[in-house]
Amino acid sequence: MAPQSGVIDGEFLVALDVQASTRPNDPDARVRIGSLVDREWLEPTHVDVVHRFDDARGAVKAVEIDRYDALTLAERPVDPDPEQVAEILTEAWLKRGPREEHVQILRRLRFAGISADGSQLVRRAALASARSTRSI
Repeated sequence: MAPQSGVIDGEFLVALDVQASTRPNDPDARVRIGSLVDREWLEPTHVDVVHRFDDARGAVKAVEIDRYDALTLAERPVDPDPEQVAEILTEAWLKRGPREEHVQILRRLRFAGISADGSQLVRRAALASARSTRSI
């Protein structure tokens, strides 16, 4: 922000006049004239629910995001959709690969003549009650 920009503080601004850097290979630019935009002026244009896999916890988290076009205005946690949880946990399980106890169960099922697909079993477990990869 250039001192003459007129914006001292604020969360959002509109850059009305931007000056490119005069130094070679310097991508920085200066806002010479700007206008502060108060959050109250922005009404969300749409609300998205986004599901994310948290690698550290092995769990799925969901957030509801209020957006003004591509600009994020607010983000708050919500209960994840069970179908989304099942899909994401199954994908994480497949990426990680089966543990030894899973391999043993699949072998036992095959030995008993029961056709079983590991990813289908994981999806069913996730739909039933699993909330993290630790529980499947």
